[in-house]
This record gives sequence, C-alpha cells and structure tokens, in this order.
Amino acid sequence: MGHIGFIGGGNMATAILGGLIAKRMAPEQITLIDPGLERRTRLQTGYGAQVTDGLRAGSAEADPVVLAVKPQDLRRRVTSPGGRAHWANTSMREDGFAEIVARAMTACRDRAVELGKG
Repeated sequence: MGHIGFIGGGNMATAILGGLIAKRMAPEQITLIDPGLERRTRLQTGYGAQVTDGLRAGSAEADPVVLAVKPQDLRRRVTSPGGRAHWANTSMREDGFAEIVARAMTACRDRAVELGKG
C-alpha cells in the first residue's frame, strides 16, 4: 500500500493507524487531517504519522483517503457556532472536500462492482 490519508484523527482513525503500524506500515506513509492542534500533536508524537489541518495538503499524495469521522460528529462540528465552522467553511471548501468525497465514493462503488455486490 502507498500513502494513506485519514480525515479525522479520533478513535476510529487512531485504531486503524495502530493496526497499520503493527502490520509494518511506515508511519511516514500515513497522514492524519484534523483541525485540533492538540490531537495532531498527540498523533504525531505517539505514532510518528504526518499530521495537518489542511485537506488539500493531507490528501494530495494519499490514495486512499479514509473519512474517519462519525456522520453525526461531522454535521455537529461543521455547523456548530464557535466550533469547527470556520475550519469547515474555509478549509473544506478551499481544499476541495467535495472532490475528495466524490473520489472516495467512486472508489467504494468500483470496489463493490469488483466484488460483484454493486
């Protein structure tokens, strides 16, 4: 596997990250994209993975990109006043979030067809 990116650095991404590293994937091949500086610092220090708060920078070399955010959390963080709204409205738009999600959905569909389930 090449370079993998995660949108979200919470429990879901951390669990997968730990598994990938345990299976001998180099931490330098993993990028976690998260708006929280404290979380990014913890992930970089604890696992050695690359971290960023920018979608474009974090997903540029990554294939695949994993959306590791609970749907209800994504909505809450995107729409919460004083929460992640600025990050979401600015970074997600400027960094091409819609294109990233479209690419991920296309990959999901293609994989389902490949497995005979699409």
